[in-house]
Amino acid sequence: GTPVLQVRAVDGDRGVNNRISYAVSRGGEGVFDIDSMTGSVFTLSKLDREASTASNGAYILEILAREDTRAVYPPPTVRTEVTIIVTDVNDETPTFKSKLY
Repeated sequence: GTPVLQVRAVDGDRGVNNRISYAVSRGGEGVFDIDSMTGSVFTLSKLDREASTASNGAYILEILAREDTRAVYPPPTVRTEVTIIVTDVNDETPTFKSKLY
């Protein structure tokens, strides 16, 4: 897919920082996904605003960042909301209403 944006969470502990993994916990089903290691949000298919089921081309995703640790259960987790707005491009060719005039 095409990269759209990248999120980044930081482990605020002093000393050794644990790896953080990312997931889309809500929204963007079948349209967007996230690389669990890098936080890169990408498309799963070509986007078309006219075919979009999103309100005014806006997709709202909830992104979850989880610290990969076995020392604490449940692992420290944070969520954020990301809005992706798909803009329209002129992708329709002009047509005549009739073949003869």
